[in-house]
Amino acid sequence: MRLRIGRHRRIEAVLLATAVVAAMIGSNVAVASGPRCRAFNIPVTVPGLMAPQSMYGELCLPGSGPAHTAHLLVTPIASDHLYWNPPFTPASHFSYALALTSAGYATLSIDPIGSAKSSTPPSVFMTVRAYAEQVHQLVTMLRSGALGGRVFNKVVADGWSNGALTAVEEDARFHDVDGLVLAGYAFPPNGPNAATGVGTDIEPAAAEPRFAGRGLDPGYLAFKADFYQRLIVSPDGYDPKVVARMAFFAEPFGNRHVLTVAADLAGSATPATSPSRDVDAPVLAGIGSEDMIFCGTPPNGTDCSSSVAFGGAIRPLFPSAPRFEAFVLPHSGPAMSLALNATEWFAKVVAWSNAVVGQDGRVA
Repeated sequence: MRLRIGRHRRIEAVLLATAVVAAMIGSNVAVASGPRCRAFNIPVTVPGLMAPQSMYGELCLPGSGPAHTAHLLVTPIASDHLYWNPPFTPASHFSYALALTSAGYATLSIDPIGSAKSSTPPSVFMTVRAYAEQVHQLVTMLRSGALGGRVFNKVVADGWSNGALTAVEEDARFHDVDGLVLAGYAFPPNGPNAATGVGTDIEPAAAEPRFAGRGLDPGYLAFKADFYQRLIVSPDGYDPKVVARMAFFAEPFGNRHVLTVAADLAGSATPATSPSRDVDAPVLAGIGSEDMIFCGTPPNGTDCSSSVAFGGAIRPLFPSAPRFEAFVLPHSGPAMSLALNATEWFAKVVAWSNAVVGQDGRVA
């Protein structure tokens, strides 16, 4: 397997060679045989700030034919939109977005506010609640045609890690999506590993030379470079070249966002207090069997030994979901889309989507 990789601006200079991105005005970034993509700087509001902020996103349509259902790919803080469509080859093996567009769905992948090509407002304004409100704004835009004039009958929110937690919060508050695909979201967490992830592996973003020049305030944090190799991928489930490049996906994040993530996870201790209790959309929950942040022997972790065991542990958190399915990807860590067997997860997502929403906005 060959990998072509570089830092964000060098890779996206090639990827977006013909793009001139302006607020709400997209440019084509597609190749003839692949998905048709447009890049946007999307104005979104942030609670507490008067001026709109700019969220970078890439809207991709199938290479041919219309798409009436969109998957909104909710990137977690500490990462960016390239997780969903990484510059690794073959793309069919690593690209979650390509798997969906190849199956007839549209995708919108985003950089969270504070990361990559999106605005970097004062960190104090960034919380899970604020991010959920921005996701709600994007759902509304997808349904109304505000992004490139494309109107989608149905919208599914796909979240990874704390992006999944954000997707849960969004539907619990706004009830405006037709399905949730949640990767790397569970309860209870594996205590020692989770504590390491939010403790000793975090440092001020200003301490990282890779984030120099962004004008980040002291409230912006970052994971140390080796955090991604140690906790986000499992020892035997990934190509060593992918493991070596995991820090490529690293981005800064606000300290208040971390605190609100922790508060939401604490609330997940029982169905009565979990943010997920009000989710009323169909849910597909997936996790890697070697997820070192969540998987473990109950009560000190979630049972990820099988899809049945994982589903039994997570289903009570979604009492109002009309449909629930669970899936465990063997040998995978939290980064399921980058595992050697990632296509198994892609196939599950596509099959679930076909059954729940369908490419044309109707159940297949």
